[in-house]
Amino acid sequence: MSNDAHSFVKKYADPPGDDSDEPQAPAKVHPISGEVECFGIAKANRMAPAMLVLKQKNGNQKALMYSYLVEINFDPSEGIVMKYVSHSVTIKGRHLGAIFERLVEHRISWMQEVEESAIVDETATAVSGIEIAEA
Repeated sequence: MSNDAHSFVKKYADPPGDDSDEPQAPAKVHPISGEVECFGIAKANRMAPAMLVLKQKNGNQKALMYSYLVEINFDPSEGIVMKYVSHSVTIKGRHLGAIFERLVEHRISWMQEVEESAIVDETATAVSGIEIAEA
């Protein structure tokens, strides 16, 4: 590889052990704050994820194609409702504005339900419920 290629790879390659945009089980914990994370954002230097992985507290997971997402509604008091061709997904929780913005951009790679009590910071985003229904 040429020096230009080496510097390109070094600049844009993921650092070792950095897989923050991949689904994790069990709940991922922030290395500094120690709080449970409830969603992952795809890195800017990567293509947007093709699917959104939804992880429920009971261990069930479902991956839905972003390409089949038709509509997203956000009411801060009710949550986020995503309408797919074949499913409807309701996201409940608090401070969901950041999730809504990233969903519109197709940048969230995974989302998981967490106990709101696990999120100590009252201003932090918390996904307390993910309801998936067939249309």
